Parts: sequence; C-alpha cells; structure tokens
Amino acid sequence: MVIDFHTHIFPDTLAQRAVSKLAKTSGIPNQTDGTLQDTLNKMAEWGVDTAVCHNIATKPNQENTINSWAITTASEKIIPFASLHWQSDRVLERVNEIKQAGFLGIKLHPDYQGFRIHDERLYPIYDLCGELGLIIMFHAGFDYVSPDLVHASPKDSAQIIQKFPKCKMILAHLGGFEQWDEVYEQIAGKDVYLDTAMCAGRIDPELMKKIIGKHDPNRILFGSDCPWQTPKANLEFIERLRLPSDLMDKILSENAKQLLGLE
Repeated sequence: MVIDFHTHIFPDTLAQRAVSKLAKTSGIPNQTDGTLQDTLNKMAEWGVDTAVCHNIATKPNQENTINSWAITTASEKIIPFASLHWQSDRVLERVNEIKQAGFLGIKLHPDYQGFRIHDERLYPIYDLCGELGLIIMFHAGFDYVSPDLVHASPKDSAQIIQKFPKCKMILAHLGGFEQWDEVYEQIAGKDVYLDTAMCAGRIDPELMKKIIGKHDPNRILFGSDCPWQTPKANLEFIERLRLPSDLMDKILSENAKQLLGLE
C-alpha cells in the first residue's frame, strides 16, 4: 500500500488558473491539471492507494469556501486537510469547527500566509491543535514565493517542536526544502514527522539516508507534492536508497496509517 501524504488539488473552476500561476512562480511544470478527477486517475497510474490533500488559504476570507469544498472530496482515496489562516477572526473557534467537521489536520504555509513558524502569535493555534489531536502540516524550508526569507527554517522549527510536544507536527520536504544539512543537524532525531515531498532529484541521496538514519523510523512519511512532482518519481528515488524493507513499509504507508488512525 502507498499513501502519498503531500498532494494538492483544486476545484475544477480554479484548477487551471491556480496550477498555471504556481508553475510560473516556481518554474516547475505541473504533472496533473490540479483537478480531483485527473489526480485520482494519475494516482491510480502511479500506484498510489490514498492521497492526503492540502489546501492553503492565502487570505482569511478564503477559509470557508476552501474547507466547504475540501470536505466534499473525502473518500477512501482522498483525505483532505483543512486550511486555516492565522489572521482569521475567531481563529481558535475555527480550529474547533475544523475538528467538528471531521478533518484530521490542517495545512499551514508560513510563506504564503506571511508568518514565521516561531511567531508567538501562532502559539495558541499550535496549543489547541495539540489538545484536539489535529495534525499540522507545515511547509518547511525554502519556497519560491519568498526566495529571500525562509519562514520555517530548521532552527526555528526545532524551537517549536520543543515548545509544543503535544502537537502532531509534520515538517514537509524532509524538514526543510533545500536546507537539508541544517535539517540533519537540528531536526533529525526530534519528535516530529518528516515527509519526502520534492526530495527526488533535489537532495543528495547519501544525505537523505543520513537524515532518515538519524530520525525516528516511525515518523517518516511518503509524500510527493503532486502536481509538482509525481509519486512515481519520488518512490523510484527512495527505492534507490536501498532502505530495509520494513522501513520502506513504514515510510510508504504504515506510519501514515498510524498517524491518521486508519485500520
């Protein structure tokens, strides 16, 4: 079984515009058209059983629309995470509403939402998510939309991991996109989940093996960041690391099933 913990889909009416804009910003061509149906079709081709999909509200007034649509995509094949904007009115009430709606977690993107991961104004959100058992997926490390400021550096992320031990946090892109030397020094081995999104062809394979070897084997999740990379490319990249088969099983699905509470 393969669970891709890091994917993105968009409503049909917005997908073409959103994907085109993001592809232009990053310079990375998209591998799906961003719609639910094309993503499901491609996931079947690529051998992915379930995809966890993340949505990002770049403005507070986008949350309701995004989350109302996202929950309708839920199925055995799709597990949507909610979007939360830290500047929303009644933000803690919104966290409770997200939990009540049946979401298992939220996506926070420091770069697109304009905050540093260690900003104290986010602390009440982290604390409440920890109390409610909501998972937080963070974009971590460099991002093309903010090339001059890393909003979630390994050093700052390590500070938050220590402060909020009850909060189930995932640092995407193996702890910090394009900052993997720092990840090895400051994040690997700490009580946090890491996903493998956008690692294929980006990180030195030996460094990835070192990070995985230093980290808790139960806290590494397979992810692609589709539509920007394919699960197939990421799976082939990880297979070339020649990790033990039991560790591969954990990364590809077992850790995700345990974190999500799936049978």
